[in-house]
Amino acid sequence: MKKKISYKDAGVDIEKADYAIASSRDVIQSTFNKNVLSSIGGFGAMYSIKDIVNQYDDPVMVQSIDGVGTKMAVAQKCNNFDFIGYDLVNACCNDVAATGAKPLTFLDYIASSSLEPKTVSEIISSIAVECKNLGVSLVGGGKLLKCRGLTIKMNMTWLVLLRGL
Repeated sequence: MKKKISYKDAGVDIEKADYAIASSRDVIQSTFNKNVLSSIGGFGAMYSIKDIVNQYDDPVMVQSIDGVGTKMAVAQKCNNFDFIGYDLVNACCNDVAATGAKPLTFLDYIASSSLEPKTVSEIISSIAVECKNLGVSLVGGGKLLKCRGLTIKMNMTWLVLLRGL
């Protein structure tokens, strides 16, 4: 009989991931507006553009993707992750705004060799705070991937996608 392999056997701790998201749930939901149609944890974020699209003669969706790059290494060395979310949100919002579009939704994705719920929650919270400051809905709220064996211990990257119209 074949041995059943679990996510935990593969190095994925679903409880840690769930805890990181749950501890950020309120701050994530504080960014939602009437156009957010989905909740945290779904397979896709849904955002209604019905009321927004009528404001434009020729609506064009503008998207921007970014990552923190070497700033994550600096944050890890200093053990200070407070600024990461602000940097990510503003980098993408600036890119989208430079085209004349209004930033609407923000998705985030983390890949890490070691999932530390407190650190993940800290970064998600800073993303949510800046999204709220700028009127952008954080509809992703922490898509997590633990890459056991693929990266050095505590190596982490955070990628984000912003959509605007």
